[in-house]
Amino acid sequence: MVKPLPRSKIILFLPLLVVLAACEPKRIELVKPPVALTACADEPVAPDLPAVDWTSVETARPIQANRDDLTLDYILALRSAGGDCSADVAGIKAWSDGLE
Repeated sequence: MVKPLPRSKIILFLPLLVVLAACEPKRIELVKPPVALTACADEPVAPDLPAVDWTSVETARPIQANRDDLTLDYILALRSAGGDCSADVAGIKAWSDGLE
């Protein structure tokens, strides 16, 4: 009959078991980020602004308000598309390139 090891000896062998378990011969694979994270969104297309009839201020006001709205929407979309995307993409790309 096999006699069990005393607890004190098991505790002494635990660090050795941990070290041996860490010596797994398999290679650790590094995972690169998806390609979609390494590129920014395209810039939005500039709006086609309506011509303004400058014959009178009353005629021009609503047209100019529409042009201002279109321009504001474009500027906000442009800012959203850019954002801090360039810095994030550069950081991810540098990290990804360093994995090779």
